[in-house]
Amino acid sequence: MQTATVIALPDRALTDADLYKYACRLKLKHFRGVFMRDALPAPGPLKRECGIINLDTSNGAGTHWVCYVKKDGAAIYFDGFGNLSHHRSFIDYMHRGLEPAQRIEYNYNQKQRICTLHICGHLCWKFLVDENNK
Repeated sequence: MQTATVIALPDRALTDADLYKYACRLKLKHFRGVFMRDALPAPGPLKRECGIINLDTSNGAGTHWVCYVKKDGAAIYFDGFGNLSHHRSFIDYMHRGLEPAQRIEYNYNQKQRICTLHICGHLCWKFLVDENNK
């Protein structure tokens, strides 16, 4: 098991550059990148990867961060709100790299409240670090 270095995240909404910088600093295994929902890698997912997705399009300023981990024949999708209404882009992306028998798991537990909109990147970061250390 790999032990993560502690990084103090700023108490503000995290940008794509922030999230990428912290992923590089901690050397997250199989980190693919930070993407807008309409700019996921065209060839599809790798056999093992993790990443962070903003639910806005490339033309927007950003709305909400979600993240995922793909390993061991499955993908895990994490949304701090436990909301699956915006996951279509992710499903389309994953189905380019999952066999029909493989599955996508979701978190249904709400970890974030509407009044805490600025912490979605922080929650994604914690999820990826936790998954990286399993």
